[in-house]
Amino acid sequence: ILGRPFDLDVCALPQTAKVADYYSLENGDDGLALPWQNLNWCNPEFSSIMPWIEKAVSEAKEFGRTTAMIMPNNPEVAYCRASKKHADTIIEMPYRVQYYRPNGEPFRDSKGRISSPQFSSMIAVFTTLGIITGSARHICVDFREYMK
Repeated sequence: ILGRPFDLDVCALPQTAKVADYYSLENGDDGLALPWQNLNWCNPEFSSIMPWIEKAVSEAKEFGRTTAMIMPNNPEVAYCRASKKHADTIIEMPYRVQYYRPNGEPFRDSKGRISSPQFSSMIAVFTTLGIITGSARHICVDFREYMK
């Protein structure tokens, strides 16, 4: 997504980690307490996004580290506003990304049908530049065009 592989997945399950080097609570790693690397991927638990944004901002400010973080695109909530204030770039995906359980199974509704989330997603890229400018550039990408 940023032109080179990520160095660290800071919030992963062992079976869904995006790179070989990752932090997982299942392994006793607290990604919020441990140092991050130069280029990080973060898919936080959606019920607790703000601490991960605060950590990404801190890592960018103190160490010049870059973090790409996927999250629901809900502009009315605090974590979305904080992302748009502190991120360098916001990549908005104007459709519902299909998420899967760690075992690879799709989420299903009460009738057993494959279900999609009730929100679109975005990726916020936190960098030193984003912290300095205090304003993110916005990119809207319909990734479905690339999946045909």
